[in-house]
Amino acid sequence: MLICTLCLAQSAFAARPLASGAFWQINGSRLASWSDAKLANEVALLKRAGLDTLIIHHTVRWDSKAGQYVTFVPNTVFPLYPEAKNRDPLGAIFKAAEEQHVKVVLGDLPAPSDTLYKNPQQAIHTWLSEDANHFRRALIEKYKDSPSFYGYYIPNELNPRNINAAQKKEWIDATRKVAQLVKSIKPDLTVIHPIGLYAQWTKDSAGVEHPHAPQPDYLDAFWRDWPKDIPQIDVWMMIDGIGTSLASLQSTDTAQAWGAQLAHDFHKQFWVDVENAVMGNKGYYSFPFDRLKASLDVAAKHGDFIVLFEYLSYMSPNNDRTASQNLYLDYLQYYDRMTQEH
Repeated sequence: MLICTLCLAQSAFAARPLASGAFWQINGSRLASWSDAKLANEVALLKRAGLDTLIIHHTVRWDSKAGQYVTFVPNTVFPLYPEAKNRDPLGAIFKAAEEQHVKVVLGDLPAPSDTLYKNPQQAIHTWLSEDANHFRRALIEKYKDSPSFYGYYIPNELNPRNINAAQKKEWIDATRKVAQLVKSIKPDLTVIHPIGLYAQWTKDSAGVEHPHAPQPDYLDAFWRDWPKDIPQIDVWMMIDGIGTSLASLQSTDTAQAWGAQLAHDFHKQFWVDVENAVMGNKGYYSFPFDRLKASLDVAAKHGDFIVLFEYLSYMSPNNDRTASQNLYLDYLQYYDRMTQEH
C-alpha cells in the first residue's frame, strides 16, 4: 500500500501522543464573553502548548427560527450575530496566527440542522445556494493571501442511520461541488472532512433495536464511497466521541484503525479529533489530564495528525472553568516533558 511522504512524516510525529491542532467554536455566546483581543491573545497560548493548527469549526451557523445563516465575518451576504457588530474576530485571529506562525483552517457552512434528515434535498439546496457559494468565495478570497490560511473544513457529520443509499449519493455529489469550488479559488488549501462515530443499531432476538459502538464493516459500508468519489478532499478526520456513553478506548482504537486504513487506501491523510471533555448525555466538563492522555495514546497509534476538541471551552486557561485551566497547565507540563525527551 502506497502512502504519501507527508503522511509518513506526520505519522512519525504523531507516534508521540501529542496534539498538533485544536478546534475553536465561535458563536454569539462565545463572542459575548471573548473580545477580539482576547481571542487573538489565545493564539499565543495555543502555540505555547505545541498546537500550531487552529480549526475554526464553523464560520456561520444555521438559525432555524429565522430560516437563515448568520455569521461573525463582516461584510458578507449573511447577517452578523448581534455580538459581532462593529467587530472582526476572524481578522484578529488571522493577524495573531501570522505573528505566531499558526496555521488556520476555516470551517464551511453546516447543512441546516432542521432539514438535514427530514428533507435532505432541501438541506442540500440551501447548503449549495447562490448565497452560500457567494459566502464561500468571499471568505476564501478575503484570506487567500495570508500565509496562515492553511485549510478548509467541511463540517457535516452525517449519521449513516438516517441516510439511505440515494441520499448518500446526493450528499457525496453536493460535497464534491463544495470541495471543487474551494480548490478552484485557492488550489493549495487542504480540504478536510469529518467521519462521525455515530451509534450502530442492531436488533435483538425480540426485534428490539439497541445502540452500540460502530463496527468497521458498518463504517466501511457507508464511508468508503466518499474518498473514492471526492478526490478533492485531502484529509479524513475521525471525530472521537470518547466523551459519550457508547464510546470506550477499545472501540475508539478499533474505529481509528479502520479510519487510517480507509484514508491511506486512497492516499489521503488521516487526522484524529480527540475530545478533551465529557460531552452529551454524561454532561459537559473537562477531562482530567490522565483521561486525555489515554485518548492521545490511542490516537497516536493511528493518526497522521491529532486535533483537540473543543479548546476554548474545555482547555483554555482564560475561561472561567477551573478544570479547563488545570487541563491546560497539566498538558503544558506534559508537552514540555515530551519535547525535551525528544
